[in-house]
Amino acid sequence: MLPFTLALVYIRFVKFIKDIVRSIRDNIIKYNSNHMPNEIIYFDFETTGLNPYHDKIIEYSFMIEDNDNTNISELVNPETKMEKKITDITGIHPDMLANKKNITYHIEKIYNFISGTYNPSCLYTDKKYLIAHNATTFDKIFLMRELNAFKNTSIKNDNKNKPYLNNIHFIDSLLLARKVIPGRYSYSLKSLSTHFNVSPGTHRALDDVIALKNIFEKLLILMSIETNTTVNYLKENPQIILDYIEY
Repeated sequence: MLPFTLALVYIRFVKFIKDIVRSIRDNIIKYNSNHMPNEIIYFDFETTGLNPYHDKIIEYSFMIEDNDNTNISELVNPETKMEKKITDITGIHPDMLANKKNITYHIEKIYNFISGTYNPSCLYTDKKYLIAHNATTFDKIFLMRELNAFKNTSIKNDNKNKPYLNNIHFIDSLLLARKVIPGRYSYSLKSLSTHFNVSPGTHRALDDVIALKNIFEKLLILMSIETNTTVNYLKENPQIILDYIEY
């Protein structure tokens, strides 16, 4: 009777160990399949004017570098007047914004989308590379102003567990275009869309982000030829793109 009992205990112990090993293995596989050293996200803002230190966001779009064009895009109530020329350019009328939420409401959604916090669309990665056209002197300023305000509010409300976005790096596609195709009269999205024969943006955030993504792909092709690499390698190592622009 005793040997049978010992054998049963042994069998159960072996099964227990196998279950632990299987669980660890599955978790490792799952983690590795969802982990990247970095992640590319395209973004664009439409605003009440052209002064990033004064004007307000009226529409945003953020899109992940994936095959599904995973994105978030929303109209925003700027809670201030907008220039008529902006309506003429974008087609966004103040009446379209009157019942929308302000940017304070949207910024946590944007933060969660970028960081992957509470949102599986984006990944937890070592670095985030955010790409915008004219990012350096426009979109980056709008975004960081709102993210810093969100961070300060969160800390004040004792929400200190958020990782925030200390790993953000910005790639300006306009600067990249100047580097790989020097001497052009214009580097606007519309001009580059014509140059590369891709669908142009419409000065609506999502359309412009799609145009940006297509143009960026074309710019990377030119850069890959010049640097003797591949487009996929550059996408997997965006710091190389940033270094190429800066140096």
